[in-house]
Order: sequence, then structure tokens, then C-alpha cells
Amino acid sequence: MTHLPTRPFPPLRAPQASARDPWAPPPPRGAWHRFVAWCRDAAQRRRSRRLLAQLDSRQLHDIGISRSEAAAEAQKPFWRL
Repeated sequence: MTHLPTRPFPPLRAPQASARDPWAPPPPRGAWHRFVAWCRDAAQRRRSRRLLAQLDSRQLHDIGISRSEAAAEAQKPFWRL
């Protein structure tokens, strides 16, 4: 009778979710992280709306937005989505 090793291969482990895995669940975030993320997003909305207000009619036509729609969006405060 031939002696066979009891564990010929290393044990299988559950795959670890990496930071690059788009399907991995988001890490738990505390109130401070959510607040910082909200501030970052609000600043981005403010910049985008300011730039939208500066576009001329040709540029607005290129992106498919009327002057009145651009003005309405630009008038929104940064905290409003």
C-alpha cells in the first residue's frame, strides 16, 4: 500500500476582496467620512454649475441643454441635487 500525503495541496481560502474589485462591498464608513464625501460632492456640484453658467449658446446646443435649463441648474444652491 502506498502512503499518500494527507494534504497534497494548500488549504483553500475564501477570496479576499481587493480595493480594485468593483463588486466588493464598500467599506463601512463613519459619519466623518460621509461628511467629507458630501463636502467633496457639494464642491464639485458648485464648480459644475458655475461652469455651466459660463457656456455660450453653441456649447449648450452641443451638449443638448437649452439656455433656460442651464440657467435653472446654475441657480440651484450647491447643497441641492
